[in-house]
Amino acid sequence: MSMTILHKNELGTIVQCNCCNEFQINIEHMVLILTKEEFSNFSYLINKISLNEIYENDISKQFMLVTPLKGVAFKLSFHELFLFKELIDISNLILTTKEILNVKTN
Repeated sequence: MSMTILHKNELGTIVQCNCCNEFQINIEHMVLILTKEEFSNFSYLINKISLNEIYENDISKQFMLVTPLKGVAFKLSFHELFLFKELIDISNLILTTKEILNVKTN
C-alpha cells in the first residue's frame, strides 16, 4: 500500500492512499479513514469554523469536533483546533495543486 503524505504538523498527519484514494487522518493514537467524498464534506465543515470568532470569545474552552464516522469525535483545545484546521487546509491546497498540474499536463 503506497501512501502520499499531504501534510504533517505537531498534531498529526493526513495521507492519501495512492491505490484507492482514501484519506487517513492520523491524530495522536487515532486514525480516521475517509473516502474522497467524506474528506471533502468534512473539510467543508472544518473550513466553516471561524478561529477569529472563537479567539475573540474564549480560547480556553475545549471543542468537540464531530467526525463523519458514527460515534467518533475529537475533544480539542483552541491550539489543537488551530492545528487541525491547518492540517485540513494545507492538505486541500496540495490536492488542488495536484489537480491543476494534472489537468495542465494531460
